[in-house]
Amino acid sequence: MLENIRNLPFSIIHRSGTKSWFGLGLALSVALGLSGCSSDGDGGGDASTRFTVGGDLSGLDGTLVLQNNDKDDLSLTADGGFIFSEALAKDASYAVTIKTQPAGQRCTVSQGSGTLTANVTDVAVACVTPVASAAYVTNNTDGTVSTFSADATTGALTGTGSAIAAGALPQAIAVEPTGRFAYVANTNDPIRTFAIDSDTGALTKVDDLNPTGNQPKAVAVDPSGHFAYMANATSNNISIYSIDGDTGTLTSVGSPVPTGSSPSSVAVDASGRFVYVTNRGSNMLSVYKRDPADGTLTPVPDSPYLTGGLPAAVAVDPGGQFVYVANNGSNDVSFYEIEPITGTLTVFAGLTFPARSDPTGIAVDPTGRFVYVTNGGDSSISQYTIDPVDGELAETGVLTNIGLNPDAVSVDPSGLFVYVVNRGGDTIGTFSVDQTTGALSVAGTAVAAGDGPNSMSLSPLKRFVYTANSDDDSVSVYASDAASGALTFMGKTEVGDEPGSVAVSSTGRFAYVANSDDDTVAAYTVDRVNGNLTAVGTAIPTGSHPQAVTFHPDNQVIYLANRDENTVAAYKIDDVGALTALGAVLNSGPQPTDLAVSPNGLYLYVANSAGGATGSVSKFDLDTTTGELLDPVSTVTAGLEPKAVTVDPTGRFVYIVNATSNSVSLYRINAASGDLTFQTPPVTTGASPQSITVDLTGRFAYVANKDSNSISTFSIAQNTGYLTATGSPVPTGREPVAIRLDATGRYAYVTNSGDDTISTYSVDLETGALTEVGDPVATGREPAGLSLTGSR
Repeated sequence: MLENIRNLPFSIIHRSGTKSWFGLGLALSVALGLSGCSSDGDGGGDASTRFTVGGDLSGLDGTLVLQNNDKDDLSLTADGGFIFSEALAKDASYAVTIKTQPAGQRCTVSQGSGTLTANVTDVAVACVTPVASAAYVTNNTDGTVSTFSADATTGALTGTGSAIAAGALPQAIAVEPTGRFAYVANTNDPIRTFAIDSDTGALTKVDDLNPTGNQPKAVAVDPSGHFAYMANATSNNISIYSIDGDTGTLTSVGSPVPTGSSPSSVAVDASGRFVYVTNRGSNMLSVYKRDPADGTLTPVPDSPYLTGGLPAAVAVDPGGQFVYVANNGSNDVSFYEIEPITGTLTVFAGLTFPARSDPTGIAVDPTGRFVYVTNGGDSSISQYTIDPVDGELAETGVLTNIGLNPDAVSVDPSGLFVYVVNRGGDTIGTFSVDQTTGALSVAGTAVAAGDGPNSMSLSPLKRFVYTANSDDDSVSVYASDAASGALTFMGKTEVGDEPGSVAVSSTGRFAYVANSDDDTVAAYTVDRVNGNLTAVGTAIPTGSHPQAVTFHPDNQVIYLANRDENTVAAYKIDDVGALTALGAVLNSGPQPTDLAVSPNGLYLYVANSAGGATGSVSKFDLDTTTGELLDPVSTVTAGLEPKAVTVDPTGRFVYIVNATSNSVSLYRINAASGDLTFQTPPVTTGASPQSITVDLTGRFAYVANKDSNSISTFSIAQNTGYLTATGSPVPTGREPVAIRLDATGRYAYVTNSGDDTISTYSVDLETGALTEVGDPVATGREPAGLSLTGSR
């Protein structure tokens, strides 16, 4: 018997180049006749009833340690296939996790858990090397800007070169959303524009512009990167500047708009619809509705609103539901609820949240779960959680001795780190964020800034693009380059059968996939560094053939269209992304294929394709508190085989593409009821239109035409919503089926189901014209659904 053992293999070499001792263990078991023995709870049975767990690894640069069921370690050093050494009994559970990340990399596991009924070979592990972001700090006393590289893994800041001259008494800095330009507001000097080196983050002066107001105090850039807003402390107004998309230079837009007394901070909400200004001298918050086309501001009804004493800073949650103000004089935080159409605020009289001494800065994390307030009087930072329903804050702790006289606070775009500008100590402190509780812990030693640092801005996080690949049951993820729009493949996640749609929350935290052939919807968390997806539990059953999924604007609810049973369902999203059925499943028209929620979150519109016959559009009212679907539903006639629906960003018009009649139908929304009224004859498109999107300014619309391999472009009449074709159709790949615009409106992406690719186009912001960028990028087979982080 021992001779037989000597002749057996002692190890098996994986494709990854690592050794597995499973071969030895199994061989010994067979040779010694040991069967049915188990002491670890994995069950008994001979080798024929035990199964292995394995999969594929990509992107590794270093050493990664995986673990199965918290005990079976597997060390890997190269890409390729892997198999855990321990075989498990039939029906045993498996759960693959990462025990040790490779140095300087971030790896994620997908398809990593389940129940064994056969050998598992589809666990996918993807690793990326996070790219360091850049951080910029204004130094008020010495008139400079310091530049730092922020390590994406540890958060550590490293100075990059000498500080660069900014102007006399710089007060604030803002980086525009593509990360190409930065703007500094100087108290006694012109506004300075810098270009940002895409490789090093270094600043180069581009231009100086004399401000239109006196003593600029704060600056913010809208999410599209088209306009900058500066609050002027002594002229009591806010200036508007347009941004040249090529050079970054500023041009004044109209006259400054009046604010309250001594405006101290400015913020633009994530949708770009509203602008907020704190007025330190009058203890008020001014609120403006923003015109996305020309950047102009109009005060909302009842503005300004009362704050606490000496409001110092304002922040808006990423879902655009709540506003928070740090009050320096009354040592507390005020909060307000935003009415999504008019922008008016609900003031909760007498309801404030205590801070510590002299709060000076406030920030909301990018997931909308946590708030941080710096307290300059006692050198501390207060930490709060946000109630997702009513927006109220609950203090979870105070971190003290964080640095002398902390002034500004920023959360990095990944949500992993918080940075604090310590004006009294001339330093920047770094803190890591507990992703469950939001609690902060010191991450390394504070780094030196210049003299009198007082504000900070971070380069934006990468945005990601997702395609649902219906023929190989996967979702592909790509990082989009902020400067060029070009896509880089980041990984692929195996999902359910025939995924027809994927939707990512505007906060970039969760993604949901409708699996048409197995009648499920699956939930995933999104890695904010590499964009890859990790399953949240198991997919849950839906109605028959779920065809489309979309979010409520508050990111708390999703809606699903079940094509083959003619229904629509709502699901509540919990704190970890898991779904729970919300209210009743309601009937729609025949064969619902797409859905869209109005910007105010009050109405859901559903395109019913009717199997190629004359279709319809259904309107559902949504509960204003829960987002639940309400009966009864109203329905209007559409064209032949409606395929897609969208609502314009102003919430006034609905557009439907009709695949068989090759047209777009326009409807006006009744502001009081949400009901639709058909407008004009339909507008002609290319052959078999499948998808439509409207740009964030509401000036242009784009339609993907499957059978003519093209995109139709239209201008939109601002008063009527009417479409007018502009130019010739733009060529695409074969059989384009989905089109979306990125959050800045500068790039459009199209999935081509006939040749398994995704195409990128740059958008002319003046004319709406599209120009293809580079060659199409490969996707999975038959890409159908398309979603982008941070986009409508």
